Amino acid sequence: MRVKPALKTEIASLAAALTLLMSVVPLVVFSKETSVSKETSDSKGTSVSKKTSVSKASPFNISYLPPNVDLKNLTEQERGKVFAHGLNEFKRNPQNYEAQYNHLLMDRFKNGREHSKALANRMLKENPKWFSPLFYLAMESRVDLDDEAELAWLNKCLQVNPNFYGGYAVRSDLLRNMGREKEALADLNKAIELHPGNKEFLRGSRARIYFNLKEYDKCIADSMPGIDRFPGDPNTTTVIRAYRAKNDWSGMAAFLDKHRYLEKTAQGAFARAEVCYANAQYEKALAACSSCIQLAEPHKDGVTDPKFLTEVLALRAKVYRKLGKQDLAAADEKRVKSEVYDDIMFQTK
Repeated sequence: MRVKPALKTEIASLAAALTLLMSVVPLVVFSKETSVSKETSDSKGTSVSKKTSVSKASPFNISYLPPNVDLKNLTEQERGKVFAHGLNEFKRNPQNYEAQYNHLLMDRFKNGREHSKALANRMLKENPKWFSPLFYLAMESRVDLDDEAELAWLNKCLQVNPNFYGGYAVRSDLLRNMGREKEALADLNKAIELHPGNKEFLRGSRARIYFNLKEYDKCIADSMPGIDRFPGDPNTTTVIRAYRAKNDWSGMAAFLDKHRYLEKTAQGAFARAEVCYANAQYEKALAACSSCIQLAEPHKDGVTDPKFLTEVLALRAKVYRKLGKQDLAAADEKRVKSEVYDDIMFQTK
């Protein structure tokens, strides 16, 4: 069941949508800049210091609210400057879609979502061809978990601006959640066509659609560029599941050998256990299963999905049987039954 997000999450979600608007045209930067140091991470995850340019006239280097700025962490004076600057940008060029969306977002923070929704509707009465208010209202429908309303607003948005790649990307995500995989795939292909520069990110999303359509080779092919470039990419799990669905244990082994860090995760350790079991390497399979269980056990940051733990225990029980350790196999099989019960409770909470 989908849960309605908290206010802070709502703001973050709406602001993140702004990145889809941002990427269509170059950013507008203030004229006076200075260099400052900013902590970032390199490809190995090591913290490094990198110099970037920011405006002297404002704490922000772009002419609208950046999606990574939390207004609640700003002082009243800083917040006032942000609102004033955004309003001035909107008044200066009310037809600029970035300024429109940002104006609505800041109005939401300042005056509440009902006020900003009413403002968006007034903007549309003034000019029904403005697509930013339509996109904003689609995102507000997402906050309400109203899929049909969100889809209707996105459809209108793309009718007004059929070249807005971000609209296709967002609608694809919505259609996938609605179980309309083929339509979601068509939208993502259109987004990639319109914005090939963002192909790598969009291919990662497309890979998950291919998985649901059981087109596993395409799923793996679309996932690999992102995984090779960004260790820890969430599609690593999708690729593991794709190899599993194909019963392609040699492909799974090659994937794990190339990305050794995965075996320090529960999913990666389980995948290694499956490969070892398929190749009759039972001692190695046992070690990988035990490592996976240790990694998957509940900890202070959250709880383990009982279904996943059940799968690992069931495999370890099979390994014990192969090794002639019947008592240990029976103990794991007994625990599997209790975990199945826990899974029912987990799913109904």
